[in-house]
Amino acid sequence: MAARQRYDTPPVTTDGQHPCPRSTFCASSTRDVEGQWHPLMVNSAFCPADEAAIANALPDLPRSYYLLAARIGDPVRSGRALGRRPPGSRVLVNAEADALLRTAAAVLMGWAARVRSVPGLQLSPNRHLPDKPEGVRDNCGTLARHVTQLLALAAGPAFRTWTYLPSAGTARPPAVPCRHCGLPVSPSPSGKRWWPAACVHPLSVVTAYAEGADGQTVPSARACAACSQRLPRGWQRAPHCDHEPGPGAPSPARKAPAPRGPRTRADVEEEVGDLEVIHAGDGWVTCLTELSGIDAGLEVLDLAAKFRRLLGETPAKPEPLEGVPCRECEELALVEAEPPHDPKVEKDKSRCSVCSARMTAAEYTEWTRMYDAWVRGAGPLICKFCRDNEHGTCYWESCDCRKGGHVAAA
Repeated sequence: MAARQRYDTPPVTTDGQHPCPRSTFCASSTRDVEGQWHPLMVNSAFCPADEAAIANALPDLPRSYYLLAARIGDPVRSGRALGRRPPGSRVLVNAEADALLRTAAAVLMGWAARVRSVPGLQLSPNRHLPDKPEGVRDNCGTLARHVTQLLALAAGPAFRTWTYLPSAGTARPPAVPCRHCGLPVSPSPSGKRWWPAACVHPLSVVTAYAEGADGQTVPSARACAACSQRLPRGWQRAPHCDHEPGPGAPSPARKAPAPRGPRTRADVEEEVGDLEVIHAGDGWVTCLTELSGIDAGLEVLDLAAKFRRLLGETPAKPEPLEGVPCRECEELALVEAEPPHDPKVEKDKSRCSVCSARMTAAEYTEWTRMYDAWVRGAGPLICKFCRDNEHGTCYWESCDCRKGGHVAAA
C-alpha cells in the first residue's frame, strides 16, 4: 500500500482554527514580506480550494486507473545508446505503474469501506473486485458522493507499507524465533530492533456466515485483515510483543550500502517509529497505524498527482481572466476553466484559483455585465498586474493603464 506517515493533528489556535494540512502546498497559501509561504487558517479539514481539488480528483481517478492499466504492457524504449541486450528474461510490465495500480486499488478500497460503514448512510457494498476498473469506479463513486463524510472520518486503524533500499553486497541474516512469542523475527535496518518476518495477524474480518441454533446469522469463518490468511476457529489475537531473538541468534550488524535518493533506511525507520510492525522483509515494512479523513484527502491528491505524472498529463498553465472578481470569494483570481474529460459535459468558462468556484459561459457573461454596471462610477480601474508594475502581463482590455499606453511604466 501507499507508504505515507501518520498525519499529526495541526495545532489549534484559540479561535478553533488550524493551518491547512497541505502546509506550503496549500492552494490558498499566502506569502509574507520575508517571502515565506503560509497555509490558510481554516476551521474545516482543508481550505475550500483544496477540498474542491479533492472532490474534483475523485471522479477522474477511475479514468486514470483504466488508462494506466491499458499502458502497463507498453515496451520500454531504451534507445541505441544501450546497444543490443543479451537474451534473457524481460520485465514485461512497467513496475512503477503496476505498483501504483495496486496501491491505488487498496487505498481507495479501504477508504470506501470506512465511508460505507458511517452510521446513517446505508450504502450497498462494492459488488466488484477492488483491483478491477469496475471496483475502482464504484469505490471512487462512493467517495465522490460523500466527500464531507470522508474528510470528517476520525482516526482509525489502517495498514501502510514503507519501503527502503534493500541490503546489497551482504547476505541478510536469517529469521530466528522470538524468545517471547516464538514468531520468526529479523533485524531492522539499524539492527536495533527486531521485526516480525511473518504476519502477526493484527485484525480479523468475517469471511463467511452460518445460521446458528437460534436461527440467527453468526460468523462462521474469519481471515486476517492484513494477509487474508484464514484463521482457525476460536482464534484470538496474541498480545503485543517486544520481539527479541533467542539465544544463539546471529549478529544483526551489517554494512549498509551508500544511500541513494531522498529516502534512506534511517529515514524509514524514523518514520515508522513506535508503530506496531505487522510484517517486514528486505526493503519493506508493513505497520498498523491510525489514519483520519485528513490523511484520506492527502492520499487522494497524492494518487492523482502520481497518475498524472505516469500518464504524462501535465496540465497547461491556466490563462487568467483579469479584471473580474470571483462571484463567491470576491478575489481577483479567475482563470480559464480546464475542459472536462467527458466531451458530452459542457465546459465551464471560469475557475477561481482561490476557492475553486466555477461559472458556466452564461453565468460568467451575466456576472461580468453586473460587475461592469456596478463599477462604472468607481473612477479609473487598474488591474492588479499594473498596480504591481508588471505591465507586460496585463491581460485586461478594460484596464485604464493599458488603454493609456501603460503611462505608469514610463
